[in-house]
Amino acid sequence: MLYPRLLLKILNNFDEINALLRGIIELTYLKTWNATFIEKFYGIKRVSSIPILSNSPSILATNSKKYDELKKLTTLQIIISLIDAVGIPYVASKTERFHERLIPQYLLNTITVNIPPNGQDIEEEKENRKNQQFSLKLISIWCKLKRILKDSFFKYYPTVKLVLKLITLLLNILYLSNKTSSISIIQLLSKISYSRITQLDHMRVEEQLSSPKSRISTSVNVPPTLSSTLFSNIQSLSQPLCKMAWATTDTILPVSIFLLKFLEWYNSNRNSQNKKDDDSNNFVTPIVPSIVPIDALTSTEINDSISTHDSLCRICHQEMHNPAIIETGYVFCYKCIYEYLRDQPKEQGGRCPVTDRRLLGCSWGDSRNEWIVRGLRRVII
Repeated sequence: MLYPRLLLKILNNFDEINALLRGIIELTYLKTWNATFIEKFYGIKRVSSIPILSNSPSILATNSKKYDELKKLTTLQIIISLIDAVGIPYVASKTERFHERLIPQYLLNTITVNIPPNGQDIEEEKENRKNQQFSLKLISIWCKLKRILKDSFFKYYPTVKLVLKLITLLLNILYLSNKTSSISIIQLLSKISYSRITQLDHMRVEEQLSSPKSRISTSVNVPPTLSSTLFSNIQSLSQPLCKMAWATTDTILPVSIFLLKFLEWYNSNRNSQNKKDDDSNNFVTPIVPSIVPIDALTSTEINDSISTHDSLCRICHQEMHNPAIIETGYVFCYKCIYEYLRDQPKEQGGRCPVTDRRLLGCSWGDSRNEWIVRGLRRVII
């Protein structure tokens, strides 16, 4: 990965960078269209909820342009709309994560607020630094206040969140039933409602992009300077670029969002399908090796020497007493198999007497000079 320090800083501050970029885009759209990016995509704008000419359709028809200017958002309403579109979701996500971090601390009762030491440590600190008594008291008060605020936030945050969601749901229902013109609390308090983007809005934006902003000099006899000529040339080039930028922004951003969502759906669907195919088709049954060697199965002499009746021990060839099973699955007398495994030489011991396979539960003890036997399991018959 190139430049890991820079990329880690960007990743750690992704929410802030995302909120900043969204804020720039939303502020530009609010100043130009009185709408956010998504609202502009659906042909909706925000207007001031002022009851001007609402009961006079004839006056509204004759003065539609003036009425549209009066219904434009003020600077304060644009700032409030920006907070509603960017600030509130950012704060909500941060508070939700903070509450999730507090849950395990309160469940385990391990929450700390970095309170300074008490008792003898504070007394020694006061004796050594008498001039810092007031600062220590302030720090102690601040830590207690932080603890109280954390407790209050942890207790009342779910309730406040539920109340706000219920109020927003009620406003949405009232908006759908045409009882109110706002869909959130902040819009209701700031008197912001919604309306359709009309042809007048497109004409107004077109005039803003095409109108010259340079001030023409009143002195006709004064020849143009190099700076004024350069500025006029730059301005003449910037106007088509601004138009092209708006056109590409209105087209590229919705298309990019659609493609991103489509790729997310396609990748999730493909991953789930591949996982299903791997679980059903690519399962290979492992080949388990035989416990008894092939030579023992084919040779009649070896087969006769190791074969015995189920009730007889393969070591003492007598009736089993206190049967025990080992790792290879064979059953012997507990005393016979324990002494057999324990008394074997170091180079040849620790193996099954039937299959000659190494037993994982057996290890050589140098201090005892014998095999340490583990892994024997008694069998209840």
